[in-house]
Amino acid sequence: MDALPSLADPDALIRRVAVLIDAGRTGAARPLLAAVRRMTAPSPDLSCLSVRLAMREGRPLEALEELDAAVAGSPSEPTLRALRAELRLQMDDPAGAAADAAEAVILDPARP
Repeated sequence: MDALPSLADPDALIRRVAVLIDAGRTGAARPLLAAVRRMTAPSPDLSCLSVRLAMREGRPLEALEELDAAVAGSPSEPTLRALRAELRLQMDDPAGAAADAAEAVILDPARP
């Protein structure tokens, strides 16, 4: 019974979603991410997970749409810019990727 409280903990669920995405278990990650989104307020971390899931499932346009909205909502979040740079590289947009990568470094010089 000790495991049940951690299942309702949004932070624990967010970590679990990340593990599932990293393991390629997108079918398991998708409903868990949807549940977490119902439990918590929107955040850059949730947007990153959603984008990583969409990228892993081969939905780059949906991922870019999510990232554009997330960047608009949190323009000073370097993680979102770095992720969008990665996605733009995958979508063969080197100029957009370079712009986002540069902005990410400007926002957080300690993480080039």
